[in-house]
This record gives sequence, structure tokens and C-alpha cells, in this order.
Amino acid sequence: MKYNLSRSIILNLTGKPQVFSAGLTLYQKEKVYITEGVGAQSIVSIVMEDQSYDVKLKFSKLGDLLTSKCSCHKTLKPCRHIVASLLQLMDDGDLLERVDTMELPWPFNDSTIYDQSKIKIKRADPTETAVVNERKFDQTQNKAEIKVIHSDFDGIIKRFRQKGSTSKAEIQLIPYLEFTATHHSNEYPVRMSFKIGSEYLYVIKDILHFMEAYNSGESLKFGSQFTLQSQEMKLSSEGQNLMDLLEQFHEEQKFYGIPVIKHSVVQLTHQNFIRILENCKLDYHDKKSNKKIKIRTQSDLFQFELIQNASHLECNILNHVDFKLLGHHINYVLVHREKPILIKTTIEQQTILNTLFPQKVVVPKIVFNRTQLQKYVDFILPNLEKIGVVEIHPELEKLFIQGELEFEVYLDYNGGAIQIEVLFRYGAVKINGLTEDNHQSDWIVGHRDYAKETAFMERFERYPYHRLGDHIKVLRDHEIFEFLKTEIVDLEQSATLYRTERFSRRRIITGDKIKQSIKTNESSNLLEYEIEIEGFEKEDALKLLRAYREKKKYYKLRNGDFLALEAGQFETIEELTHLFQTKMNKSTQIIDLPKASVYYLSQLMDEGRLALIDVPEDVLRLNHEKATEPLEIPEHLVNILRPYQSKGVYWLNQLTMYGFGGILADDMGLGKTLQMLTFIRIRKTLGFGRILIVAPTSLIYNWANEIVKFTDSLTYEIVEGAKENREKIIKSSDAHILITSYGVLRKDQELYGQCNFDMIVLDEAQHIKNEGSLTSKVVKQIPAKHKFALTGTPLENHLGELWSIFDFVMPSYLGTRYHFREEFEKKSESEEDQIQMHKLRHLIEPFMMRRIKKDVLKELPDKLETNLIVGMTDDQKKLYTAMVAEIKGEFLEDQAEKPLDADKRMRLLVGLMRLRQICAHPSAYLTNYEGGSGKLEALVELLSELEESGHRTLVFSQFTSVLKLIQKTIGTNCFYLDGGMPAKERMQTVERFNQGEKSVFLISLKAGGSGLNLTGADTVIHFDPWWNPAVEDQATDRAHRIGQEKRVHVIKLITQNSIEEKILALQGRKKALFDQIIQPGETFLNKLTIDEIKSLFTL
Repeated sequence: MKYNLSRSIILNLTGKPQVFSAGLTLYQKEKVYITEGVGAQSIVSIVMEDQSYDVKLKFSKLGDLLTSKCSCHKTLKPCRHIVASLLQLMDDGDLLERVDTMELPWPFNDSTIYDQSKIKIKRADPTETAVVNERKFDQTQNKAEIKVIHSDFDGIIKRFRQKGSTSKAEIQLIPYLEFTATHHSNEYPVRMSFKIGSEYLYVIKDILHFMEAYNSGESLKFGSQFTLQSQEMKLSSEGQNLMDLLEQFHEEQKFYGIPVIKHSVVQLTHQNFIRILENCKLDYHDKKSNKKIKIRTQSDLFQFELIQNASHLECNILNHVDFKLLGHHINYVLVHREKPILIKTTIEQQTILNTLFPQKVVVPKIVFNRTQLQKYVDFILPNLEKIGVVEIHPELEKLFIQGELEFEVYLDYNGGAIQIEVLFRYGAVKINGLTEDNHQSDWIVGHRDYAKETAFMERFERYPYHRLGDHIKVLRDHEIFEFLKTEIVDLEQSATLYRTERFSRRRIITGDKIKQSIKTNESSNLLEYEIEIEGFEKEDALKLLRAYREKKKYYKLRNGDFLALEAGQFETIEELTHLFQTKMNKSTQIIDLPKASVYYLSQLMDEGRLALIDVPEDVLRLNHEKATEPLEIPEHLVNILRPYQSKGVYWLNQLTMYGFGGILADDMGLGKTLQMLTFIRIRKTLGFGRILIVAPTSLIYNWANEIVKFTDSLTYEIVEGAKENREKIIKSSDAHILITSYGVLRKDQELYGQCNFDMIVLDEAQHIKNEGSLTSKVVKQIPAKHKFALTGTPLENHLGELWSIFDFVMPSYLGTRYHFREEFEKKSESEEDQIQMHKLRHLIEPFMMRRIKKDVLKELPDKLETNLIVGMTDDQKKLYTAMVAEIKGEFLEDQAEKPLDADKRMRLLVGLMRLRQICAHPSAYLTNYEGGSGKLEALVELLSELEESGHRTLVFSQFTSVLKLIQKTIGTNCFYLDGGMPAKERMQTVERFNQGEKSVFLISLKAGGSGLNLTGADTVIHFDPWWNPAVEDQATDRAHRIGQEKRVHVIKLITQNSIEEKILALQGRKKALFDQIIQPGETFLNKLTIDEIKSLFTL
């Protein structure tokens, strides 16, 4: 192939002419041997120098060089060995064909010189062995003619033998230097000539002829006492280095046409002179004096003397005649004393010399007048001390003041702006930082710290400063605020500040000076929020808050002070106005808050975010732990109520005292009914009006029985029967308490419009969790002074349910439904947003009391919970797999992340129910199914074992068809209860079971989830899990409640690899949301995403 190479291309690749020249020399001396790949894209070559170097080249198909590597590793750009290989390739590329394998020519195939396995040059000292390249040469694979690359075979042998000789006599090469520079424009400030010989030295009159003879091995006669025989003589190593440099100079001369070597003289540029001095450690001689030149480093080059004459000052250079400056680019100075000396200077010293003596001539003195003495001391003297020794006349030295630099800053306030003056102080001398005026002109500062002065003054070049004449000013309000807030603090760290009285009156008021307080307004029954600041006009409150909302840094008060507006400073007021959906009254400049917010505000007071004043102490005692208001409990109930129940009664009473409602959310079985009836009994004693109790149908008779059981004087009437009878009861009954069901209440909604109850109590208040339901709307329309809700599960699925119950007991307290959804409900879906959950807990805590069994009933046996995993029968598994595939195909295959529409979601829920029925027993919806159920088989075995061990069991299922199948399977030794059983018969059946009749009670989850006391059982089996763990726990609590004396064992039957396992995971998440709001816990996503739905169908 054709390589895209030329000398100019190769030169550009190196970027350095001297590298190209060195490579050209190697190529011309035939030091390059291409061993593989000529005509191909990959080339391998060996370059012989003091050792061998391995070069690898790679070309593109078009012949352009892609990569180049050399074993010398000297530079990222092509080295001299790569240059030599490229030049050789230019010659060989047109002559040779590619050979895949090749036998190396001598001496590379000579085992006495090279190790054939690794191709190493063998030396006497094995530590000097240079690894060239490990290669394998197969001499049998290629039978083509081996072409020798170089034809000068005898010349190669001759040179290697010469190089290997160790008996050559060493000859001297002595360089002489002549310094010709008189001006910086001189291109060749140094000329070099040579003498050569052994015992006698002879001038080299033709340097190029000498170089040619030495390299070729020819003889060259210099005189009667010396003839150069390079085959038998050699230069010292330093002399050889000098010869190598001369060869490079010669190549550059040929390439660029620069006359470097002329007869007996080498004309040296600044750069080449430095190259020789740094690379060739020889004895150099001064041609003019014929003396050896010493080379050394010395800091004190000159001797200076500062004196005062009648009219001026002089800085004399006492030893100026000794010096010769060689040029701006040569960091050496020639000193002529007894012997010539080349003194190497630092870059800094060379810069100083070039500045002092731009013409390269050392002048004898520097003359200036008295007024320039400070500038001399400031700028010239420090530099002179870096290149020599300076002696100052004693009379002048008396004027010098030595002192550390100090900064003084003078501050004044005038014309609405801050005025600043900066002084540099050295002892008694003060210098204006802007004008450089010396306030004590007779004195001189010995050493000014200009770097420190400049660094200090740089701050005044930026915001918020403005330079005006000899002063610095801060003009605008926002600049003055920034200066007073931050800049002055920084200045005080590095300077002494002097303030005028006018300036001292300017101040910034920070947050600790702001008082935010709450007062009660008896006339409006509201709380008033006020801001109090010294110098703050009440009329400015609205403007102040507007500035804060606009994220301004300050608010300027009418007296000129600045009020710093920091992030979070008015967070409390912002939080309250947003949380309670109120705003500042424009006329009164006061924010009105609902009275119920006082308990939330008390939390802020405890956190130090608010000062509460003029709020009655007893109003703050609604906290659960402080609910100990003395109250006369009816005598017959004193020994019945437990301490926690008494506290619940006190709490209910306190709520009514201040006109509030509340939610009693104690755990199932802790006696919510008893606490409420006790409170009602006390309230009726005080003469309050009628009370309405709304409960599920299954519990209305339970309420009637409890009233009779626990209250000795209260009367009740159940709203039932025909509409005419119900209307009569509602309008004219004299009973203290009316009891109705949610279903009947919906029918009678128009009858309650004219009623005015003292109190409404909702039992199992989760019936109104859906704010859009008719039940919820009807209940909330009934007028009453106080409203209470009883529920063990105030939150089952999402926070909106909690809002709906609160919207009944304390309307508008948690804001509108939209506000609550945006503020809390949506944010509950983010596990990271715990702040809002913390706020919500603070809001609801005073108005909802919840205790759990393990906290208040230490004697109550703990539940033992077990998940029993059972497998499907083969027929079950086939049905389940087919149903999963059908659901996936219909709903989920092409469903992206977008939510399902209502119709699809409903049909999908039906599909989910079918999967759960298959897990329980496929015949729950397939009439002809005869394949059996693994879960039913496990249940039969489990019940048999439990009965033999003397245990009595409750079995819950959502599917009545499954319960009937279980009843049919296990026989008659069981009770059965579902939603179709009348309320009176239900109570009788429960009583028979508690008295010990039969060992198993089959109960539908929906019908038996509340209102039943089944402490006769000690084992609870959930045959099929339900989505909501709270519903299951409520069912379990039929047995695990007050009166239970045994440990209750709760068993969940879970079908392996089915949707039921996924339900367990969802139960955990729903329980977490419940715990987070009602008690500490974490949030969860209250709506299934597409990914979550898909996960339900994985086997």
C-alpha cells in the first residue's frame, strides 16, 4: 500500500524541529531496521542507538498514520525513533512487499548477541539489558524469498565492531565561549569554538569536516602531535553529548537553512546556549581571557549603596563594571573578576535584571529626588535586595519606619448613604487606601505590604460598594442592608472600625427581636395572631408579610431600621394561614384563627415558634395526658370503669366544655360504648337535651342492652317500625336517647331537619368514611351542639376517610375536601414527606383519643399470629393459571402506566375476586366443579386437631358460599352466621356459643366484623385474607377482647403462589398508613398502580 508520508508531515507530527533532526540523523546513519509489515497497515521496526528500541506503527487503509508507539516512552508525541522509522518507511514502502513472518538479518539472528525468545541485547551487566519486544518468528511457515532490508551489510558489521570495542583512547574536546551580545535583538549572543587533542590541543578550524571524519572513521590530521583516528579514539561521554547536540544543530541548519555552524565557530541562540549548558557538563573556557569559566549559583550579585546628595538621592552600583548581561532570555550572568564566572540566576532575578537594565548594560547609578524616596522604597528597594546587598546611609535610615500593616476603616452615615474611608497604618504612618496620600509625609515606610493592601482593597471593587473620589460609598437600601448584615462583620475580622454616631443608629432587626403572639377574642370566640416588633407600626403588618412572601431579604421600617427577612422567619404565620385557610384582615391587620387551633398552636409554643398570651390555662389542658379534670362519676360505675376509661370520660367532658366534638378511636374491645354511656349519664344529670345514637343495624339492640346494663336512670327508644311510628318517635319521644340505624336514618332524613339534639353519637363511624355517600351527607345535615364518633378503624384505606369523619365531628376544622387532599392526602403517598404527617397528627391529636390493648390492659393475653401456607390441588392450579392468563390478556398486556378507566377497573376487580374464590374453593362460583380445594382439606385437618385439643374456633370468610361449603363438609358441630340472620337471633346464637355449645363458629367477615362478643373462642381462623388488615383485626377482636382469659391464636390460611400472598403485602402497607396517622408509622400508596396490579398476577 501507499503511505501518506513526507518530511513536512513527519515534522508536523513531532511538533519539535530538534526531535525531527535527531530522528533524521538516526535514519541517515542507517540505525533503523523494519522487521515486519512493509506494505501493510501494521509496521514493526527496531532502532539501534545506545540500546535497541521497539517501534510499532499503525496506518489506516488510506495510508494515514493512526497510532505510533515506542519502547522508550519519552513523550506522547512521536519520538526520534518513530521519526527515523517513518523516514525509513518512506524509502522502503515502494520496494518491499508484506511478509507475514521473516528471518531477521544479522546481528539480530546472532544468538551471541540476541536472545531469540525475547530479542534482547546482551550486555556484560545484565541490569542494563533492554527488552526490545517479545516476538515469535516461525521460519517454516513462509517459503517465500527473504529480502534483506539493508544492502550495506559490511558497513553494519564494521560499525557494530567499532561500537563494541572497549580499548579506544579518550580524547579531549574543549569548548571556548565568546559573549558577543550588546543588545537584546542580537540573535546569536554566544559564539562557541573548540580545541581537540590528547596531550596537545589544536583548534578545530572546520567543525563540519571534523564531525564528518569522526562519524565516518576517517583520519584527520590537526598537527604534528595529533591526528584524529576515530576508529581508535573516542570522546568522553559529555563530549559525545556535545557532539550529538552539534549534529542536531547541523540537521536544523540543513533543514531550515540557518547558519549555525560556520567554519570554526558555532553561533548559539539563547535557547541553544542553554541546551548546551544544561546537557553537557564540560569545562568551558572564556575565549577572551583563555581562562576556565566557573559555573555556579549566587544570590548576592550586586552591591548597592543608597546616599543623599544636596539636590537628589543616588543608588550607586559599586561593582557594575564586573558584570556582563548575556540577554533577556539567558538566565546566566557573566562576571569578570580574577576568573570568569557564569552565575545562574533565578527567573525572578532575571526578570529584575531585564527591568533594571533593558539595554543589557549595567549602569553605575540610579538617580531620583526626595519626593520619590517612598516609591523607591516601595518598588525598587525590594527588588534590589533580591539580586544583591543594599546599604542605606545612616541619615536616610533614620526616616524609615518599620511596622506591621494594619487597616483602619472609618464609617459615617450621611445623606441616606454610608460613607467609608480606608487607611493603611504602618506604625505612626497612615496612608489613604485610595489616594496614596501620606498623612505623615516626613516619614517613610520601610516595607509596604502591597500584596496585602491590594487584597484588602479588592473587596471594595464589588457589590455593594461605589468608589467616589477619596471615599467609598454604599448608596441604595438593598446595598446598605447587605453591608450592615454581612459586609461589616467581615470587615471587623480584618480591620479596626470607627463609627460615627449617625452610623451607629443604623441597625438590622433580626428574628430574635420579633415577637409573634396569640390573643383570645371573647366577643368573636376566635383567636387573634399579632406581630410585635420595636419600632414596628401595626399598620405595616400586611406589607411586611407581602415582602416575606415575595422572598425579599428585608423590610425597611418607618424609622429607617431594616427588618431582616430570613427563610422560615414567618413560617409559622404562613403555615397557620395556609393550614386553617385564613388571611390577615386588611383593616385590623390581625389574622383570625379558629378556636380549635389553640391546641395546634400550643405545640408550636412548646417548640419555641410562638408565644401564647391571654389564653386561659384550662383551654390548654385538653391534651390527653392532661385530661384529669375532676368529674363526678356515677357511684355504680366507679368500680366498673378502668382508669383509662375514666380518663376517656374526662376527655369527652372537656371537649363539650369548649364546644368541640371528637373521635373516640380506642382499639376493639376496650369499652368505647361504656365510656360514652357514662359520659351521657353524667351529661343528662346536668340537664342537657336529647341525644341521638346512630349505629349499624346489628348493634342497635346491643346499645339498648348496654344502656339498661350500665345506666340506672336513662331512657331510650329505638327508631323502628313504620314511617308514621318513626316520625312520631323522632318528633315527640320523651326518651333521653334515640337509637337508629344508618339505613333507617337515610329514609328519615327529612324528619330530622327540625330537630335540635344536644349530642349525636355515631357508632362504627367508618360508615361515613365516604364523604360523597348518602349516609355521610344525611348524618352531617342533622343539627346538634356536640358531635362524637366511635370507631376502632377511623382510617381503613386512605386519609380522605379520616377527613370525612372529622367533617362530621368538627366541620371545617381540617379545611375543605380539596384543601385536605392537596395538603395531606396526596403527600401521604410520598414516604419522604413526613412533615405533613407530623402536622396532621398535631391537628387531630387533641380531638381524637386512641388507646390499644397492650398499652392499657396488661392482663389481656397477647395474640399469637400464624400464617399457614397451603398448596392448590392440580385442578385448582389449572383454573388459577387460566384465569390469570385471561385477566392479563384482557386488561394488562398493552396497558401502559396510565390508570384504568372505571369500567375496566370494575371488571378487573371482578377478576380479582374470582382468583380469590379459586384459592378458597373454585365451586364458590363454578357449580359443576369437583376438583377439590387444598385449603379446605387443610382446614378440615386443622379443625379436627384443634377440637381434639379442646380448642374452640371462629372461622371467618368473605364468601358465604364458601362458608356453606365448609358447614356442609365439617357437619353439624358448628354455628353459622351471615348478613341474612336477624339481629335478635344473632345475639341468641352468640350467647349459646359463649356458654360452650359447639366448638366452631362460621362467620361471614362482613356480618361478624363488629358488634359481637365471642370470648368463648380462643382460636381465630381467617379462611381467606381480605385487602384491609383493619377489617380482619376487627373480626379477630370478636374473641380477643375484654373478658378473654386465654391466649388467642390467630391463623391465616394463605394459598401458595397466589394472589393471597400479594394481599398480605398490601395489608402491611394499609396498616402502615393507619398507624402513621393514628399512631407512629409510615405512609403507603393508597391506590393501586398498574405495576402493583400486574404484580398480583405473578405466580
